[in-house]
Amino acid sequence: MKLIIVATLSLLITGCLSNIDKTRETVLRDYSEKNINESFVVGKTTKKEVIGLLGAPTSPEVYNFKDTWIYYSQKTERHIFLIVPINRDVNKTLILTFDKNKVLTNVKFIDK
Repeated sequence: MKLIIVATLSLLITGCLSNIDKTRETVLRDYSEKNINESFVVGKTTKKEVIGLLGAPTSPEVYNFKDTWIYYSQKTERHIFLIVPINRDVNKTLILTFDKNKVLTNVKFIDK
């Protein structure tokens, strides 16, 4: 009986473990699909405006002469409460395509 009580108390005291990795999180973390649609307007928004809001894209590294820019943001959040694993990972991807005049032609936002 004492062993069960000690084990239960040990689980309650040390029963919650967490690991949060924000090293791949970028400014994109603050954007929702609504914010994306309001901030980036096809046929109007320019590369310069995108750089002003989001900074340099994640890919490609040399982006000045590329027509497709990709932004990533990743946050890994894992918890264990007693024996129940809880995953709260957040992955966001924004793919922007521009025409030869540096004006936005397509927006694709993925939020997982």
